[in-house]
Amino acid sequence: MLFSFAGRINRARYWLTGLAAGVVAMPVVVGIAVGIGRAYLLAIAIAVAVFLALIWINLALSIKRLYDRDKSAWWLLLFYGVPSILPALGLGNVRPTYSWA
Repeated sequence: MLFSFAGRINRARYWLTGLAAGVVAMPVVVGIAVGIGRAYLLAIAIAVAVFLALIWINLALSIKRLYDRDKSAWWLLLFYGVPSILPALGLGNVRPTYSWA
């Protein structure tokens, strides 16, 4: 269920699986933070592997949830792509024009 992009997943399973993946990854992240002082390169390699696995799991769960809602996986571009592009265009960090002084 975590690594395949085929199939559907309901809302409860989506949230519970995402929460479980986060709970399982948290001790790994804390262990890496503790281990950085001892074996720096090994800790970085494990951190990258865990990060990539979490991205894959998140994409698989999100695509399955979109399929359950009868949406295409291309909607992920809207969910993840647009918010990452907006700051590059200067739209994500617009300062307000009012003054508190």
